[in-house]
Amino acid sequence: MDKPAMESETTHRLLTADGRALTEGGKDVSGGGALDGGGDEQVTFENLLDAAGSHGKFQIRFNVIFNFSLSAIVSMSFLNYVMAMTVPEHWCYVPGALESNISGDRWKELTLPREQNTKGEMDYSKCKMFNVTVEDIIMEQLLNQTVIHKEIIGCQYGWEYDKTWYVRTTPSDNDWVCENELRVTNIFMYAKIGDVVGAFVFGQLGDTIGRKKVFMTAILLLVLGRMAAVLCSGIYPLFAICIFLSNSCLLPVFMSPLAIGTEFCSKENRSRINMLQCVGWTLGFSLTPLVAWATGDWVIFSVVTTLPLLIFLAIIKIMPESPRWLMAIGKPEEAYYILRDIADVNGRKLPSNALAMLKETLGKSKKEKIFGIASLFSSKRLAGYTLLIFLCWGINSLAYYSLILNVGTMSGNPFLNYFFQALVELPADLVGMWSTDTIGRRWTQSLFFILSAIASAVLFAVVQNPGLTAVTVGFVVFVKFTVCISFYAIYMQALETYPTCLRQTGTSSNSIIASLIGVIGPYVVYLGTSVDARYPYVVLGTCSLVGAVASSFLPETLNEKLPETLAEAQHFGRGQRYWSFPKSALAKKKSLSTARNENS
Repeated sequence: MDKPAMESETTHRLLTADGRALTEGGKDVSGGGALDGGGDEQVTFENLLDAAGSHGKFQIRFNVIFNFSLSAIVSMSFLNYVMAMTVPEHWCYVPGALESNISGDRWKELTLPREQNTKGEMDYSKCKMFNVTVEDIIMEQLLNQTVIHKEIIGCQYGWEYDKTWYVRTTPSDNDWVCENELRVTNIFMYAKIGDVVGAFVFGQLGDTIGRKKVFMTAILLLVLGRMAAVLCSGIYPLFAICIFLSNSCLLPVFMSPLAIGTEFCSKENRSRINMLQCVGWTLGFSLTPLVAWATGDWVIFSVVTTLPLLIFLAIIKIMPESPRWLMAIGKPEEAYYILRDIADVNGRKLPSNALAMLKETLGKSKKEKIFGIASLFSSKRLAGYTLLIFLCWGINSLAYYSLILNVGTMSGNPFLNYFFQALVELPADLVGMWSTDTIGRRWTQSLFFILSAIASAVLFAVVQNPGLTAVTVGFVVFVKFTVCISFYAIYMQALETYPTCLRQTGTSSNSIIASLIGVIGPYVVYLGTSVDARYPYVVLGTCSLVGAVASSFLPETLNEKLPETLAEAQHFGRGQRYWSFPKSALAKKKSLSTARNENS
């Protein structure tokens, strides 16, 4: 790249946020501010970003590739192991059906006892059989009467699986049913523990070695882990380790581009970036069950939905490091070159003294000591916000994960059930963007938590009624709709509440706590499939009410300036009234302009 001195000496005009000239020909004409040490120390970076273009071709290209396309493929990698772990309808295999020339339904009637399932219906047992031989059955058929006492025993010869929808799944390949059925639930638990470890390790690495390096490492480990899981599913401990390893990389693959995109765009576009990533996630989520339906084989399905991630390693050169993060760790030269690349792509020019301005800003800023996750509790206000975000994120994660796992237990076409639950995320993303940009982040989250609790109460009343299956499916989809919107809101609040020096650490910490809470998700679903189908909705409804209250005490972040330092984060949200709605961006600018004119 060219050296700073080789920049054009053409006079550049740089404006502050309220429209007054900050520099002209390299001279400070603002009457104070970044160049003379007065005012906000971050105004130089913010205005240099504006000069480079905070919403132009560079940002559009980056977000389309890394926050839309990547998100679609990552969502496939997230869902592929969930669908691969589906347990098809199964029953004890009793040899002799072909020799006796008896139909399949009649053979089940003669060899399998009936018992009550979790919905209160009588159905064939999945794990028990009558202790009979084919000769006994043939004799009984010839005499048309019972000739022996049918003792009930466990499955002696393995299991048969319904192949209407799935040709092969991991549990059907390895007989993870009946006495081994907890193996499936435990795999989901190991996956969530992987989320915890990955969030802890990669989250802090993202704020120390950089977002880009963490992204590259995570992509590689995710692909290797998923492919290794395909090869060793017959060895349960190794399979569990592979799922643990690959899941530990999912969050940084998803979060690193979002953090980068958020940190070099205008505040008005932060919600749009989040929405773009959510739409990409929804697209991939919707396509995944259709790919699974087309293949029917979990091995082929896993390969097809994982290997495309390698494309993003091949084009990694076009991913920049976050210039805001580079400034936060004291690297103004690297931040300058990235800002200049942004300006070149956007058809803009930085002022000739841009690097000097960045260095001067860095020199005036106080060097803060950062202690990773512990810094999130460095003040009473930030600690309180952190705990509330932890709680709300955890409740959303528990609900989202439980609903996904519960799809496999619902009646009907499982692929369409997954598809409809995925498809509802698209209108949820659009409603989430509109609502968070209209009534604000915190009231959006509280409102949809309340709606989730109401829908869960309805599901508690109807889920055991066979005649109301359509109503049950409809309300489950609606709960997913509300959860996606509240998740959208807390995502925005977390990114906008944590300071730049802790943004990835903070969001990763959210995922640590959320994953710890989410560990109970598989067991909530197991409770519904093994004890009572209503119980999961009791848990979800109660948690939603808690979330509605907790989220209302978070700060409103709509149209607020991102906190850069711990000092700014410690005062963020001060002065906001509980019963209030956020000001519009225009009102914010007018208020800021008035305040600055009064100070001048």
